Amino acid sequence: MKEYIVFYENIFLRFSLDKLGLCVQKLENNRFSEKQILLSNAKEDFCALADDAVHIVCQSESGSIIYLTFDGKTWRKTVLLESKEGRAYRKYFSLIKLGNLVNLFYTINHEDKTLLIHQILDGTYSEPEVVDFVTPCGVRFCISEHVSTDVSITYKNQNGVCGSKVYRWSKKSFMQFVPFTENTDFEPHFINITDHGTQLIGVSDTGNEKKIVFYAKNELGESVKNELASGNEDFNPVFFTYRGKTVAQWYDRGCVMAATSEDDGKSFSTPVKYIKNAYSDISLFELCSPRQKCLCYGLKKGNSITFYSAKDILSEMKNEKKKVKSVLSGNDAAQFAAKSGYKKTNGWDDDPYVTQKELKYEIEKLQKMLDDCRNRVEKIEKMGKNDEKEIL
Repeated sequence: MKEYIVFYENIFLRFSLDKLGLCVQKLENNRFSEKQILLSNAKEDFCALADDAVHIVCQSESGSIIYLTFDGKTWRKTVLLESKEGRAYRKYFSLIKLGNLVNLFYTINHEDKTLLIHQILDGTYSEPEVVDFVTPCGVRFCISEHVSTDVSITYKNQNGVCGSKVYRWSKKSFMQFVPFTENTDFEPHFINITDHGTQLIGVSDTGNEKKIVFYAKNELGESVKNELASGNEDFNPVFFTYRGKTVAQWYDRGCVMAATSEDDGKSFSTPVKYIKNAYSDISLFELCSPRQKCLCYGLKKGNSITFYSAKDILSEMKNEKKKVKSVLSGNDAAQFAAKSGYKKTNGWDDDPYVTQKELKYEIEKLQKMLDDCRNRVEKIEKMGKNDEKEIL
């Protein structure tokens, strides 16, 4: 069961779900305090997010979806969706901040199908929206923010194809499904999108064995593929960036394995095995602050946690300076385009942002035009003034 550690108002809060229900602990002197019960009837799974408040989504033992918020003083509870089935089952909750609003993603079972659901938690609690039918495998879906306020959600559709849909925040709608890989045996587990490209890690299951595969695709669509391990285990691989390195981790035969890359996933070091003892437990943690989120395996011993490959990750998260996103609004993008003397192609009409990839494409077009002009001028100079009209 995944746990969450959020950084809110200069304090780390740890949330976990066990037989007591949904519990919270506070980090004090490098150790977490004793558990306090937030919701005793919480079951199966939950998720947490921190920005100007702490947000938690969980479910009751009857399967109703519950939304909890904490403003630093008071916890508030809202029932988002009453269960018609009367039972709880794992829904793979995920919270993400888009614009100024919190967005919730989860899956539900309906008539032998699995539906991926999106809901904006804007205070009015808008109606849930069906994103797509998904194949019930792996972690069901994974989400990554763009450099802009858009977000990509990656999953296997009902045909077993791994791909993504982009949610355009300005349109409040999803774009078409775009396949990431043609391999139907690939199950996505974690994705990260930066201004340099896309990184995706998952498991390829051929039936005979499972392989952990790491894909890195740059902004031009060029990709590399690395197989990090193989076997018949439930690996559940993740990765994160720590001190300039990409750290991939996975679970294997009761131990955590880790490999690092210093070239954005093009190559990885030989995996290192972290062996736990009989008095400790391993858990996957999602670490969240108003500036970043990351998944990392940790060794639990009493009320202390040691994070594999990233011992000081909480301290660095606390001291990290706020990252400023460089984004052009829709109007700014239109003005930029007009001043540059070009119109967007139909393929980009639904995108209000001038992306790095688009700018590069337009610059290449302008460069080609300049090269053509230079070639024509050279021909004119060689052929003489009498042929000038014919060439132009």
